[in-house]
Amino acid sequence: MPIPQRTLQSKQHSLLHIVEHCIINLMPNTDKRKYTAYMRAYMLKRYHERRTRAVTLLGGVCVVCGESHDLEIDHIDRKEKSFSISKLWSGREDRFLKELKKCQLLCRKHHQQKSIKERGWNSRSSHGTVAAYTHGKCRCEKCKKAKRKQMREYRKSRNGRVP
Repeated sequence: MPIPQRTLQSKQHSLLHIVEHCIINLMPNTDKRKYTAYMRAYMLKRYHERRTRAVTLLGGVCVVCGESHDLEIDHIDRKEKSFSISKLWSGREDRFLKELKKCQLLCRKHHQQKSIKERGWNSRSSHGTVAAYTHGKCRCEKCKKAKRKQMREYRKSRNGRVP
């Protein structure tokens, strides 16, 4: 069941009212501190507006269980992802909406489960996995090898080459 638009608006109303008050009273001028405070308030307002809009456009509930709290925006297919949606809260509207079409809403629990499954993590205690290295603090040869492989793939995707 989708979250009512009125509920979303009422939750955001008090925060947006505070942010708008800050923007009005801290208009930029020659004082760098005031300008920084103004920009911080402006970007916070923009973030909350876009996030509320994104949640509404994606249905307002987890696609797996219907939960309406602790929602996270997830790319349906990681391979189709142009960039992290979290990096585009301040970007152009058309790019934001184009990337949002590749996404779905998941509650935190289901987002974590999906990510673990996609990345091939069995559990925190399974040796030879990045999860065991990162979360379990295991430093056996299998876990270190998995971490090195993951870092090589990450660097390759970021730089287009292997160092």
